Amino acid sequence: SIYSLPIGDERIDAIIGYSSFDSFLYLDKALEEAWRVLKPKGRIIFLQDQTTDLYKPKDDFPPEKMR
Repeated sequence: SIYSLPIGDERIDAIIGYSSFDSFLYLDKALEEAWRVLKPKGRIIFLQDQTTDLYKPKDDFPPEKMR
């Protein structure tokens, strides 16, 4: 899990995620764990698809889509 990676401290050069940022229930804990495993000059890159229904205002959702 992103909250408890089975990797030692400062072992990873980069973490790349695509459309995963919005699925972290505890974003602060996920980022804390990511920083733990990154090497000192490591990079975190998250790309987020904002074309999904998740990013539309609530008024744009008809009740049948909310189920």
